[in-house]
Amino acid sequence: MSNIIFSMIPFILFSFICVILTMRRYSKTVTRVVWAVLVGAVSAVHLAIGIALPDHAFLIALMPYLPVIIAVFVLSKRSFTGNVFVISVALLACVISGLVRKLVVSFGFDGVWGDVLCALIVAAVSAAVAFVVCYFLRRIFRDDDMTEKKNLFLLPAMFLPVVLSLYQ
Repeated sequence: MSNIIFSMIPFILFSFICVILTMRRYSKTVTRVVWAVLVGAVSAVHLAIGIALPDHAFLIALMPYLPVIIAVFVLSKRSFTGNVFVISVALLACVISGLVRKLVVSFGFDGVWGDVLCALIVAAVSAAVAFVVCYFLRRIFRDDDMTEKKNLFLLPAMFLPVVLSLYQ
């Protein structure tokens, strides 16, 4: 059960950041409804698969991200590069969440209460990362054109999650 929880926290963080940083193409109501239905349905399927097939960690870990990534490209009016930037920032937040989990687990908390404490710490750090993204990066991502020269400093952010995930 703890694998399900620890895979749901980064997914919720990833979804939240994608929702916050996506520049909507359609009306606010349509976009909100689509995001709510999509994230709710994917979370429910993710939870059901995690409970029914607890030994399929690969499926549990990778399954929920693809529909959200597709939704970013469908619901956003940004260019391909701008959407890649959004996804990269969201993946970087997931990598940070995973690294915090490994750090907390290395302290050796045992039993049910150890898992609960670990989940609370990871959730708190994930909430802090979401706040930082929402408060600081949202201003940068409000630009219509993410590929302007003034925003090229974000280009390395595309590759940072990949590099950091190699150390997980």
